[in-house]
Amino acid sequence: MSRLHLILVIASLPHLAYSQNFFNFDLEGEVTAISDLPYGWEAVDVSDPICLATNIGNATPDLSDMEGLTNPISCIGNPYSCQSFVSGLLSGPSSGGIYHEGIQQSVSGFEIDSSYSICFYQTNVKQSSQANDTSGCWAVYVDDLLIGVTAPSVNHLAPYSLILDWEFRQVTFTATSTEHLIKFIPYDDDLDISAPNNGIRMGIDYIYINEPPVYDLEEELIMPNVFTPNDDGVNDIFAPLQIGAIKSMNTLIINRWGNIVYDSNDIFIQWDGNTISGENYEEGTYFWMVSGKYIDNRPFQANGYFELLR
Repeated sequence: MSRLHLILVIASLPHLAYSQNFFNFDLEGEVTAISDLPYGWEAVDVSDPICLATNIGNATPDLSDMEGLTNPISCIGNPYSCQSFVSGLLSGPSSGGIYHEGIQQSVSGFEIDSSYSICFYQTNVKQSSQANDTSGCWAVYVDDLLIGVTAPSVNHLAPYSLILDWEFRQVTFTATSTEHLIKFIPYDDDLDISAPNNGIRMGIDYIYINEPPVYDLEEELIMPNVFTPNDDGVNDIFAPLQIGAIKSMNTLIINRWGNIVYDSNDIFIQWDGNTISGENYEEGTYFWMVSGKYIDNRPFQANGYFELLR
């Protein structure tokens, strides 16, 4: 049987805008190689006036986590929350030129002349081969306007440390449009970016406007109400019809007498309607109960029922 995969539908950025908060504000994504990005985010382009990078390959921030990217760029560490964060480099010139790596996303739903706070967590991530400065910041732009440079974060730990010290930062702005392109790009507080020792690599995570978004469970998790495990190739596996911003989930399936017939911690439920020994469960009404965490670590619970028909 084929495994159900999580499907994320993301349109092209930066022209896609999200309503008064960031899509994937927790910067979650799969770290497979250098220059990976979180879902829904893009790099600040090398042609942008705020980017100092000297070529396209030098304007590519990196999705980072506890396990990946120890080679060749050596940016690894604990996220502020969940599984991944973004790190961006400001360094050069070196044999490869100047590196300057930021992220951006369009956000809509602003009220003109209203004030907003952009909040996030930052850390200094040392990269021994290119950026080993102990202190750095993030510069935040709304469209082409610099709205703030954060207070520096200091890191006296050795490179490869898995214990990054995350610090809260906040900048404010007044909306001049209902939609703005918001950019985050590394900034060196001592203005010395010379490679290899004085460049910086900065981490950023958990970015939101005013308040962290609240997920609507009815939009994040949709379960079937009919299940037909008759081996006809259609609806033979009980599995979620839709999974959104969910990090982990336990699922119980219970029969009409209150007995648990299925128990799984796999977010991608794969129940075939049979017992462990392969015998068919009888037709009728079954109940499901789930508990888990969203990608921002907030807990949720839900329940419902479905009909098993053969």
